[in-house]
Amino acid sequence: MSSNRQYTDEFKSEAVKQVIERGFTVVDVAARIGVPKHTLYGWVQSARKAAGTSPAALPADDSAEVRRLKAELKRVTEERDILKKPPRVQGVVATRVRRRGADSSSLSASAGVLHSSVLRGL
Repeated sequence: MSSNRQYTDEFKSEAVKQVIERGFTVVDVAARIGVPKHTLYGWVQSARKAAGTSPAALPADDSAEVRRLKAELKRVTEERDILKKPPRVQGVVATRVRRRGADSSSLSASAGVLHSSVLRGL
């Protein structure tokens, strides 16, 4: 269903400004103003071509900042993943120490390898 609607230059420039300057997505702006998203994509591409900028062109400061932030994100993610893992004692996963009152048949020590049957002999 094609409709040959004519849009004013002011209308087009305001729609493009919302995408380029204000950072809204093309889909959001198109839905809000009632324009097909492909039409708005065309307007945005034409405006960028006329201005001589590409969508991925970032100033050197911004690209350096993006690299720094990605490195920091990687480091923090690794730290978080390490903290999520259970602690290890000499290669054995540590378990909780159970108190003798509730279940004396299976007492686990901090290394997770000692049982109550071994402890009775001590």
